[in-house]
Amino acid sequence: MTRERLKCASIEDALSAAMGVLDGAYSLVLMSPQKLICARDPYGFRPLCYGKTADGVYVAASESCALKAAGAEFIRDVEPGEILIFGPGGVTSRREHCGKKEKKTCIFEYIYFARPDSVIDGISVHESRVRAGEILAKEHPAEADVVIGVPDSGLDAALGFSRASGILRDGIY
Repeated sequence: MTRERLKCASIEDALSAAMGVLDGAYSLVLMSPQKLICARDPYGFRPLCYGKTADGVYVAASESCALKAAGAEFIRDVEPGEILIFGPGGVTSRREHCGKKEKKTCIFEYIYFARPDSVIDGISVHESRVRAGEILAKEHPAEADVVIGVPDSGLDAALGFSRASGILRDGIY
Protein backbone atom coordinates (compact mmCIF):
# COMPACT_ATOMS: atom_id res chain seq x y z
CA MET A 1 0.00 0.00 0.00
CA THR A 2 2.74 2.43 0.94
CA ARG A 3 4.68 1.80 -2.28
CA GLU A 4 1.52 2.25 -4.33
CA ARG A 5 0.47 5.36 -2.39
CA LEU A 6 3.71 7.08 -3.38
CA LYS A 7 2.71 6.65 -7.05
CA CYS A 8 -1.06 7.22 -6.87
CA ALA A 9 -3.21 10.31 -6.56
CA SER A 10 -5.50 8.86 -3.88
CA ILE A 11 -5.56 6.21 -1.19
CA GLU A 12 -8.28 4.29 -3.04
CA ASP A 13 -6.19 4.29 -6.24
CA ALA A 14 -3.25 2.98 -4.19
CA LEU A 15 -5.47 0.28 -2.67
CA SER A 16 -6.71 -0.75 -6.11
CA ALA A 17 -3.14 -0.95 -7.42
CA ALA A 18 -2.09 -3.03 -4.40
CA MET A 19 -5.07 -5.35 -4.89
CA GLY A 20 -3.82 -5.97 -8.41
CA VAL A 21 -0.61 -7.38 -6.94
CA LEU A 22 -1.85 -9.07 -3.75
CA ASP A 23 -3.00 -12.68 -3.93
CA GLY A 24 -4.58 -13.98 -0.78
CA ALA A 25 -7.37 -13.62 1.71
CA TYR A 26 -8.17 -10.28 3.32
CA SER A 27 -10.79 -7.78 4.27
CA LEU A 28 -9.55 -4.27 4.86
CA VAL A 29 -10.93 -1.17 6.51
CA LEU A 30 -8.78 1.93 6.02
CA MET A 31 -9.30 5.44 7.27
CA SER A 32 -8.07 8.75 5.96
CA PRO A 33 -8.97 12.15 7.38
CA GLN A 34 -11.90 12.41 4.96
CA LYS A 35 -12.85 8.83 4.07
CA LEU A 36 -13.50 5.33 5.29
CA ILE A 37 -12.41 2.75 2.73
CA CYS A 38 -13.27 -0.96 2.75
CA ALA A 39 -12.05 -3.72 0.46
CA ARG A 40 -12.63 -7.45 0.17
CA ASP A 41 -10.21 -9.82 -1.52
CA PRO A 42 -11.19 -10.84 -5.08
CA TYR A 43 -11.81 -14.44 -3.98
CA GLY A 44 -14.28 -13.31 -1.31
CA PHE A 45 -12.48 -15.60 1.10
CA ARG A 46 -12.80 -13.22 4.03
CA PRO A 47 -16.22 -11.73 4.78
CA LEU A 48 -16.99 -8.01 4.92
CA CYS A 49 -20.29 -6.16 5.13
CA TYR A 50 -21.54 -2.70 5.92
CA GLY A 51 -24.50 -0.91 7.36
CA LYS A 52 -25.71 2.48 8.51
CA THR A 53 -26.82 3.84 11.86
CA ALA A 54 -30.02 5.82 12.34
CA ASP A 55 -27.98 9.03 12.47
CA GLY A 56 -26.33 8.29 9.11
CA VAL A 57 -22.96 6.87 10.20
CA TYR A 58 -21.62 4.03 8.06
CA VAL A 59 -20.20 0.98 9.82
CA ALA A 60 -18.15 -1.85 8.29
CA ALA A 61 -17.45 -5.23 9.89
CA SER A 62 -16.53 -8.79 9.10
CA GLU A 63 -19.81 -10.05 10.58
CA SER A 64 -23.36 -8.79 10.30
CA CYS A 65 -23.94 -9.26 14.03
CA ALA A 66 -21.30 -6.58 14.72
CA LEU A 67 -23.40 -4.06 12.82
CA LYS A 68 -26.35 -4.75 15.07
CA ALA A 69 -24.14 -4.39 18.15
CA ALA A 70 -23.04 -0.97 16.83
CA GLY A 71 -26.67 0.06 16.28
CA ALA A 72 -26.39 -0.10 12.50
CA GLU A 73 -28.80 -1.61 10.01
CA PHE A 74 -27.25 -4.13 7.60
CA ILE A 75 -27.10 -2.82 4.03
CA ARG A 76 -25.19 -5.55 2.21
CA ASP A 77 -22.08 -7.68 1.93
CA VAL A 78 -19.11 -6.16 0.15
CA GLU A 79 -18.64 -8.11 -3.09
CA PRO A 80 -15.44 -10.08 -3.67
CA GLY A 81 -12.89 -7.64 -5.12
CA GLU A 82 -15.01 -4.58 -4.36
CA ILE A 83 -13.66 -1.36 -2.86
CA LEU A 84 -16.13 0.89 -1.07
CA ILE A 85 -15.34 4.52 -0.31
CA PHE A 86 -17.45 6.28 2.30
CA GLY A 87 -16.93 10.04 2.08
CA PRO A 88 -18.70 13.37 2.31
CA GLY A 89 -20.47 12.65 -1.00
CA GLY A 90 -21.84 9.28 0.12
CA VAL A 91 -20.77 5.77 -0.86
CA THR A 92 -18.79 4.98 -4.00
CA SER A 93 -18.21 1.43 -5.22
CA ARG A 94 -15.17 0.47 -7.28
CA ARG A 95 -15.47 -2.90 -8.95
CA GLU A 96 -12.38 -3.22 -11.14
CA HIS A 97 -11.28 -6.34 -9.23
CA CYS A 98 -14.74 -7.95 -9.09
CA GLY A 99 -15.25 -11.15 -11.05
CA LYS A 100 -11.53 -11.60 -11.70
CA LYS A 101 -11.20 -14.67 -9.46
CA GLU A 102 -13.40 -17.66 -8.74
CA LYS A 103 -15.21 -17.14 -5.45
CA LYS A 104 -13.75 -19.21 -2.60
CA THR A 105 -15.39 -18.90 0.79
CA CYS A 106 -13.50 -19.78 3.97
CA ILE A 107 -15.48 -22.71 5.38
CA PHE A 108 -14.14 -21.99 8.86
CA GLU A 109 -16.21 -18.80 8.96
CA TYR A 110 -19.30 -21.02 9.02
CA ILE A 111 -17.83 -23.83 11.12
CA TYR A 112 -15.86 -21.95 13.77
CA PHE A 113 -14.94 -18.27 13.39
CA ALA A 114 -18.26 -16.45 12.96
CA ARG A 115 -20.90 -15.98 15.59
CA PRO A 116 -24.04 -18.05 15.00
CA ASP A 117 -26.22 -14.93 14.67
CA SER A 118 -24.21 -13.71 11.67
CA VAL A 119 -25.23 -13.91 8.04
CA ILE A 120 -22.33 -14.09 5.55
CA ASP A 121 -23.00 -13.69 1.83
CA GLY A 122 -26.69 -14.31 2.49
CA ILE A 123 -26.10 -17.56 4.37
CA SER A 124 -27.05 -17.90 8.04
CA VAL A 125 -24.13 -19.19 10.09
CA HIS A 126 -26.55 -20.90 12.51
CA GLU A 127 -28.45 -22.64 9.71
CA SER A 128 -25.24 -23.74 7.97
CA ARG A 129 -23.99 -25.31 11.21
CA VAL A 130 -27.29 -27.10 11.86
CA ARG A 131 -27.26 -28.39 8.27
CA ALA A 132 -23.64 -29.58 8.65
CA GLY A 133 -24.69 -31.56 11.73
CA GLU A 134 -27.60 -33.10 9.83
CA ILE A 135 -25.32 -34.13 6.96
CA LEU A 136 -22.79 -35.57 9.40
CA ALA A 137 -25.51 -37.65 11.08
CA LYS A 138 -26.60 -39.08 7.73
CA GLU A 139 -23.11 -39.73 6.34
CA HIS A 140 -21.52 -40.95 9.60
CA PRO A 141 -24.20 -42.33 11.95
CA ALA A 142 -23.13 -43.07 15.49
CA GLU A 143 -24.43 -45.29 18.25
CA ALA A 144 -24.58 -42.94 21.20
CA ASP A 145 -26.82 -41.79 24.02
CA VAL A 146 -26.11 -38.08 23.84
CA VAL A 147 -24.71 -35.47 21.43
CA ILE A 148 -22.67 -32.62 22.89
CA GLY A 149 -21.33 -29.64 20.94
CA VAL A 150 -17.74 -28.69 21.74
CA PRO A 151 -16.61 -25.90 21.57
CA ASP A 152 -19.52 -23.45 21.65
CA SER A 153 -19.38 -23.11 17.86
CA GLY A 154 -20.29 -26.82 17.71
CA LEU A 155 -23.62 -26.42 19.52
CA ASP A 156 -25.63 -25.73 16.34
CA ALA A 157 -24.04 -28.68 14.52
CA ALA A 158 -24.79 -30.87 17.55
CA LEU A 159 -28.41 -29.75 17.34
CA GLY A 160 -28.55 -30.72 13.66
CA PHE A 161 -26.87 -34.05 14.35
CA SER A 162 -29.26 -34.72 17.23
CA ARG A 163 -32.36 -33.93 15.19
CA ALA A 164 -31.26 -35.98 12.19
CA SER A 165 -30.10 -38.98 14.24
CA GLY A 166 -32.72 -38.97 16.98
CA ILE A 167 -29.99 -38.97 19.64
CA LEU A 168 -30.55 -36.67 22.60
CA ARG A 169 -28.53 -33.46 22.69
CA ASP A 170 -27.71 -32.28 26.20
CA GLY A 171 -30.84 -34.04 27.48
CA ILE A 172 -33.24 -32.70 24.79
CA TYR A 173 -34.16 -33.63 21.23
